[in-house]
Amino acid sequence: MDRPSLEFFSFTEWFTAAMQFENGQIVSYYCNVAMPSTVHGDVVRFVDLDLDLVKKAESDWQVVDEDEFRDNSVTYQYPEELIHQAVSSLDSLRLKIANGEFPFDETLLRKYVEVVSQFNRNE
Repeated sequence: MDRPSLEFFSFTEWFTAAMQFENGQIVSYYCNVAMPSTVHGDVVRFVDLDLDLVKKAESDWQVVDEDEFRDNSVTYQYPEELIHQAVSSLDSLRLKIANGEFPFDETLLRKYVEVVSQFNRNE
């Protein structure tokens, strides 16, 4: 990543999101379809299921790594339920994005800017 980013890890939903920002604006997203994240001590863990939904600066959203998902589904013998969940989660992720739902509503960026501004005032 060549810009600062905010990272979102869900403990209930099947995706993660990295949001790169510049000049107070989110300029790109990288979303992994993944099993819900877990915390072990001070480590956040998730199982990446290969499918990614990406929006680069000045371009539309696109699914990447579908071939990797297909190959790994065979290589690692993903159960049918897991394959279905991954594909369904990709559809749900697209819907969240289309509806501008959290974390795709810039709430994280606004909160980050608020916290950093407050921190800088207190120094």
